[in-house]
Amino acid sequence: MELDATKWTKYDRQKRASYWTPDDAYLEDGHLVLRTRRNAPESGDPEYTAGAIHSETKFETTYGYFEARCRLPHTAGGWSAFWLHTESVKTIGNDGNDGTEIDIMESPFISNDPADTRIVTALHYDGYGADHRSEAEQIVDPTMTRFMAHLCRRVDADRISLVF
Repeated sequence: MELDATKWTKYDRQKRASYWTPDDAYLEDGHLVLRTRRNAPESGDPEYTAGAIHSETKFETTYGYFEARCRLPHTAGGWSAFWLHTESVKTIGNDGNDGTEIDIMESPFISNDPADTRIVTALHYDGYGADHRSEAEQIVDPTMTRFMAHLCRRVDADRISLVF
């Protein structure tokens, strides 16, 4: 089974200190796998590669319910994320009504300390420069790095709700 290319595109580019590669995004037993790998130095590949997909130019919606069940990493160094984004997020003004990045969850904080199990949920708007604005909340749940996290956002005309 292959990823439906009419809906999704696999990234192939550098992102922060790692590279998003098509080989690291695939389906296995009907589930999407976005793998992160540390490559051997003699391989000639970047030290870290990871899978990432997007639906830009293929799917965009104004409202909806967005849900994922994720197995989060339990070692330091990864930056797992599930977010919604439109190109209009770069538009300045209008308090994000013309485009907002909705971070359903990001886990850039995972460390080797089992007590450090923070994730962040956030809204980003008015671009990513000097005018950038955001609202964020940290959530701590020690079971998230060992088991499946169930992460949801509901986007309605008058509010954006975090649902667990």
